[in-house]
Amino acid sequence: MAPSRRRVVPSRPVLRREALGAAWLLVGAAIGLAALLLVTGLVQVVAPGRGSASVALTLALVLLVALLGLLPGVRELEVTAARTLLGVRSELVLPEEPAATHRRRTVATVATHLVLGLLAGVLLVGVLPALVASVVVQLRGGPVQLAGRTFAPWSGPAALATGLAGVLLVGLAVTGLRRLAVRAVARLLGPTAQDRLVVALARLEAEAAHTRLARELHDGIGHALTIIGLQAAAGRRVLASDPRRTEESLGTIEDTARGALGELDDLLGSLRSGAVVRETAPGLDRLDALLATYRSGGMTLDCRVDELPWVPRLTSTTAYLVVAEGLTNAARHAAPGAVQLRVATTARALRVQVSSPRTPAGTVPATARGLGLTGVAERVRLLGGSVQAGPVGGRWVLDVELPRNGTRG
Repeated sequence: MAPSRRRVVPSRPVLRREALGAAWLLVGAAIGLAALLLVTGLVQVVAPGRGSASVALTLALVLLVALLGLLPGVRELEVTAARTLLGVRSELVLPEEPAATHRRRTVATVATHLVLGLLAGVLLVGVLPALVASVVVQLRGGPVQLAGRTFAPWSGPAALATGLAGVLLVGLAVTGLRRLAVRAVARLLGPTAQDRLVVALARLEAEAAHTRLARELHDGIGHALTIIGLQAAAGRRVLASDPRRTEESLGTIEDTARGALGELDDLLGSLRSGAVVRETAPGLDRLDALLATYRSGGMTLDCRVDELPWVPRLTSTTAYLVVAEGLTNAARHAAPGAVQLRVATTARALRVQVSSPRTPAGTVPATARGLGLTGVAERVRLLGGSVQAGPVGGRWVLDVELPRNGTRG
């Protein structure tokens, strides 16, 4: 079901608002009168002169109104009329796949339109002309011909006041019917509890998609930029003394930038199509290449990696992202010194620990504890693992434990 559609209707001058409201009512009166004449004619043909004719007339009218309300496009017409003629400002719903509740409410809207229209039609077409004619008669002082009838003047100014009061009362009654129609239509064509739930879920999905996109940008583009920065610094340091090393750094920068650009294209494509089409995320099988990239950029790494048995692909990619996040934060924020990496396995868990020297201030800057670590924590907890990140002695430690089977009950 599509989210509800909302349209802001600007405020209107009083006369225009009342005129358009009267037009909405008269449309209902015309349709209601046509339905009444049709049903009356059919009943007279089917059951002429029977005592049950009134019951049959009522049932036929109810059935016809229900059929009108169930016709395709009727809800769209009612919504359009409510916005343009009644000036309804509240949210009105046009579901792509109407549920039974929407159909029932559409039938009730049609019935409300016809009933209020017939009442307004009696007042505007039957009562109002007679009252206007009586006022004109009193003002002219002689009889007036109107619709084949002669209206003679009453006696005294009380008759004029009575006629004017009657015209005013009819106007107030029609205004009341219009206001009642606005409230009824806004309620009947407005969102149901299910519609609001669908809209809320759609918004949550959109926010979750934005969060996932931000996480992908951080994990992919952010890490790539860190590697590019490290390689550029390393290449600059040995530019004069070791041209071959500089060439290797430039090659790494080129490859990393190309890969980041491809990932960015995929992410931007997901914004247009809503579906992310990407290559399989790297896992622990590419850990050596990741470590080599940071070492070549000048990072001192003290690594102890156990022989890794088979683990589920999702666990492997998550562990890789944990290492990448830890090394990225160390490259950005750690004090000079060796960065320690420990990857250990037990019968039931895979443990990843990245430890780096703390900055002179004693803590890692707030940016290091932002989106990256938050994303890591979300991924790890989805797999049933645990995350600890914070200062331990003179070092900053990221300690993650992942269940070997991918989830933990």
